[in-house]
Amino acid sequence: PEKSNNPFAYFTSVITNGYAKGWNALYPQNKKAKGAIFTTITWLFATFIYSIYVNNFSNYNVFYSSLAGIVVLMIWIYILSYALIIGIAINSDSYLRKLKEEEKSLEEKKV
Repeated sequence: PEKSNNPFAYFTSVITNGYAKGWNALYPQNKKAKGAIFTTITWLFATFIYSIYVNNFSNYNVFYSSLAGIVVLMIWIYILSYALIIGIAINSDSYLRKLKEEEKSLEEKKV
């Protein structure tokens, strides 16, 4: 197999593998792509927007002086954790919808 130099594809696959290891291993990994793609896009977008905010509008140095770097890092991690949790919720929702559809189709076959 050829190696991909696409950072978006690499990051999405890392997130997908993380979801595969951490959430319902019986659910196929290729079905976790929706949440991983959402998380990747949100992660990149949030990082870009937050970097613009930190560089141009914030005054963390005024309030936190030498601890400003740590505060900026903590807020960035806090924002990104929401992206990860929403991605997990997207995967969970799609999984539950699939289970309900399978259950409905089994009930229809019985009738």
